[in-house]
Amino acid sequence: MLSLRSYKIGTRLILTTIGALGLMIVFVGIALYSLNTIGEKVDHIINNNVRKTSLAVDMRMRNLLIARHMRTALIYTNVDKQLGEKAKVDADFAKYLEAETQIVDTTTSPRGKEIVARILATRKAVEPSITQLFENIKLGDRAEVEKVFFNDFRPRMQEWFDAVGEFIQLQRET
Repeated sequence: MLSLRSYKIGTRLILTTIGALGLMIVFVGIALYSLNTIGEKVDHIINNNVRKTSLAVDMRMRNLLIARHMRTALIYTNVDKQLGEKAKVDADFAKYLEAETQIVDTTTSPRGKEIVARILATRKAVEPSITQLFENIKLGDRAEVEKVFFNDFRPRMQEWFDAVGEFIQLQRET
């Protein structure tokens, strides 16, 4: 057994200092490893969850803008102005699809994939309603435009909006 009492005071001080420095180096190594692990987790949260939440919020905003443009087209009586709203709908739809594509590509959890599948299905269900509304606007059939808007477009749009909202909620929880 090593007995420090047999050594001179200077040797004992040097050995004690080296031992303390060794322990400090071990503790610093553990701390650096822990900080690196925390950094990876923070990067995952920022690059994954925050980015997806931002994309989902943008999708929801585009969803609302599309609904607003459709409602505005319904309110107008001038066919040219009504058809002018179609360009706005198309532009917002394109921006929505960009965000949706990124979310589809980056979603990995089973619950997330389930919600994304519902988002895709509800969006695809709305597309024919939008097309039909603008076709009826071109034909000048106001009664049919209102019927399609209230009975077909609006309920489908609400389902789409709710599905995107559920994805946002999922991102907040994770």
